[in-house]
Amino acid sequence: ADGRDMGAVKVNASLKGGVLSVPVAQAGTFFAGTAKADASDGKTVKASVNVKLNAFPLALLERAVESGTISGKAALTASGATRAEMAGSLNGKVSLLAKDVRLVPKMPARIPKNLKPLLGSFDRPTLISCAVVNVPFENGVMTTDKRIGFESDMLDFQLNGTADYSRRLVDLNALVSPKKGGVVTALLSGMSIKGEMDNPTVRLDSENGLQRALSYGLAFLQGGRNAAQQVLQSQRRELKDVCKTALRR
Repeated sequence: ADGRDMGAVKVNASLKGGVLSVPVAQAGTFFAGTAKADASDGKTVKASVNVKLNAFPLALLERAVESGTISGKAALTASGATRAEMAGSLNGKVSLLAKDVRLVPKMPARIPKNLKPLLGSFDRPTLISCAVVNVPFENGVMTTDKRIGFESDMLDFQLNGTADYSRRLVDLNALVSPKKGGVVTALLSGMSIKGEMDNPTVRLDSENGLQRALSYGLAFLQGGRNAAQQVLQSQRRELKDVCKTALRR
């Protein structure tokens, strides 16, 4: 794991009388958790999960992640006779913090050198200095009011809205503040994710995004990188301390 030994992995579990119990689940010093599912009455299932992560190396999870760690905890409960009832009774909280995550593109885009400054740096590694998920679940509804976001060398991002797991509906709005130039990052000035969870509609803030992209592109063509960077700074949406804001909430 990133050149480090994971240490001992230990799981204790038992199934008796319709009750599945996992009182010990541990992987070295990185992961520890407990879980319980009680279906002893034959009608409903009562479940609870408690998990704690401690600087878990993200390089284990995905080849595109070169380095970085994630810490946090999740404590969730649910009960019901059907999957929908379980989702509708989901209560608890999930709090996660990722640090110093380095993303490496799997297939670097081959872009002509004279166009690279105009399009941006999506073919280069990206450093996410922090990413936070700090959301409550109440009766199957996850609410994020400035509780999800990340800060990277390319852009800052914040997600607001709700996800209703009982009705399988999402209503989320993303705010993006680009730090590096490029028509692509300018187009990502804002977007919404709405509709059914299995097939949501994703819409960009096309009018503002297109205007920002055109302004950046024209400035680059007329005055070069410095002129385009000045336009980017004037357009930048104010998103300050996204991670700290999410953690405080």
